[in-house]
Amino acid sequence: MIDVGARYKTKLGKNTLTVSSSVENLFNKNYWQVQRGQYDRSFAVVGMPRTYWLKAELDF
Repeated sequence: MIDVGARYKTKLGKNTLTVSSSVENLFNKNYWQVQRGQYDRSFAVVGMPRTYWLKAELDF
């Protein structure tokens, strides 16, 4: 599974704006994700499909 992301920072007056984006599971592969619990209670769940996100942060 491949994830990619990018980040851009710029100044807005005295403030800093940061914009981030990412694509998780870029090629939309099917997979199982193992969850390990306590007392040997492990189980597997179907992994997430391709997921996009975008985030903006303003520091002031």
